[in-house]
Amino acid sequence: MQESPPEQHPPDPRLAVSLRRFAQTSVELLHNRLALFALEWQEEKLRIGLFAGYALAAMLLLGFGLLFVAVLITVALWDTNRLFALGVGAAILLTSGTFCALSARQLLAKVSSPFAATLEELQHDRDRLAGKER
Repeated sequence: MQESPPEQHPPDPRLAVSLRRFAQTSVELLHNRLALFALEWQEEKLRIGLFAGYALAAMLLLGFGLLFVAVLITVALWDTNRLFALGVGAAILLTSGTFCALSARQLLAKVSSPFAATLEELQHDRDRLAGKER
């Protein structure tokens, strides 16, 4: 007796359509998230570039300005109190430098996480796939 091969059923067209829609939706979702990431990356690069440019210009201009103030005070008081003039100039420069360093540290502490919107959207997608709704 020879066994007949098992019957092969044609694949369910609904399953194929569902899988195709799932794949299409997944690709669209991934495309949207990558587009959001790319946009945030461009914004972050621009923000960092502008910050660095303005910070460098400010440091140079303020540094030269403070140097000229220190020279002005020194020249004005050179005949009467040389050491006092140099001390005041040094105090001004050290105080300004300390203020700038503390301000920079505080500014860096306030910076939000880059790509926060992308991460939030990915978490939202994850919650939806897990059956949780916000």
